Amino acid sequence: MAQATRPVRGVVFDNNGIPMAGATLTAVGSTDSKSSGADGTFEMMVSPYTKFIEASKEGFISAQAEVDGSYLVFKLQVDKKYAENKAKAEAKAKAEEERRIAAEKAAAEKT
Repeated sequence: MAQATRPVRGVVFDNNGIPMAGATLTAVGSTDSKSSGADGTFEMMVSPYTKFIEASKEGFISAQAEVDGSYLVFKLQVDKKYAENKAKAEAKAKAEEERRIAAEKAAAEKT
């Protein structure tokens, strides 16, 4: 017999209070997930045993909220370490690309 489900609704904002599209909402302890829409809202069906929903998005610190029948509101904070590490990785990749181009140019000048 199929297990009954229940709806969970809510919205995800970034740390500036702007609705966040594309955040992933996951029922903790299961693989049930949904993405927030362009206006940051979501609706998903979960098991009656689901206690928490987790909101996550790359570059932000994940947050959990208890499923208590109310409209869930998430406000995700920027993960500063993620931003720093991403900037370092991008700078390193750019430097490597510049070295590669310089090496190719030097090789072409020799011929």
